[in-house]
Amino acid sequence: MGVSDYWVMQKLDAELAKAQEDLVGVVQWSDLQDQLLGQLHSRGVTRQDLEKTLQKIPFVSEDDDDEPCSLFTMTNWGWG
Repeated sequence: MGVSDYWVMQKLDAELAKAQEDLVGVVQWSDLQDQLLGQLHSRGVTRQDLEKTLQKIPFVSEDDDDEPCSLFTMTNWGWG
């Protein structure tokens, strides 16, 4: 699962974020994202809402020791 995909869904609709978790491996990832985006739209989430949320994704560089720990370091998710 894409960490940022999950983060965005969690910020926009926690119920759909749970559905996303439950359907990983059951539904092909691109199809799942398509379904979830359609459901977000039907719940009133706009393109502007999505764009604002995407702009807030907290990225950090693992090489920058001066930065505080963040949700999105690869080692936090077992990828590093």
